[in-house]
Amino acid sequence: DVAERLLKPHLKEDPFDAKAIRMLAELAWRIGRMHDAEHLLRRALEIAPGFTAARAQLALVLGRMGRPAEALPLLHELFENDGEQLSHVNLKAGTLARLGHFEVAIALYESVLARTPKQPRVWMSYGHILKTVGRQAEGIDAYRKAIDVNPNLGEAWFSLANLKTVKFDEGDIAAMRAALNDPNLGDEDRFHLEFALGKAMHDAGDTEEAFAYFAAGNAL
Repeated sequence: DVAERLLKPHLKEDPFDAKAIRMLAELAWRIGRMHDAEHLLRRALEIAPGFTAARAQLALVLGRMGRPAEALPLLHELFENDGEQLSHVNLKAGTLARLGHFEVAIALYESVLARTPKQPRVWMSYGHILKTVGRQAEGIDAYRKAIDVNPNLGEAWFSLANLKTVKFDEGDIAAMRAALNDPNLGDEDRFHLEFALGKAMHDAGDTEEAFAYFAAGNAL
């Protein structure tokens, strides 16, 4: 809200500042106003067609809005101009996965992880797509690698729990409980961890504790 109060008067004075328009779009995206973000990013690209950051962000917004087919041409343009940027490669992989082009997406994820392996969310996305194509053992390994890099990544723990075939051991349970005790843990990581621990306690036969974790997760 503070940034918005600074940007809007500036844009009244200079309505053709594409960078400021993109910043306002970023604000809209962060608070979930996706249609506003799309409109602003398209305006930024009208003013500055070569604005790579705005083009990449528009592709991301369209993907989050469930419109990956519209995002793909934008990503093709990004690749023509700057195909080596890892964020573009990762974004294209996610978009292709949403469109069902799994093998191409897998190859792109692997190219990103070969160059920069310390990216837990990329490992997690890679795990999701491996699971989707039936390569479950490799998917589990990818989720584990995500957790190795960031033990607080609740969605990776939840993804393991959601496979139904993974049994958490005492070390896993201790690691999830330690993550829950981190005061800086965000709500999204927290509720995913609560659900994963609920599954772990259910498997261990501790129904009361399982319900307690599920209740806490659902409350969030």
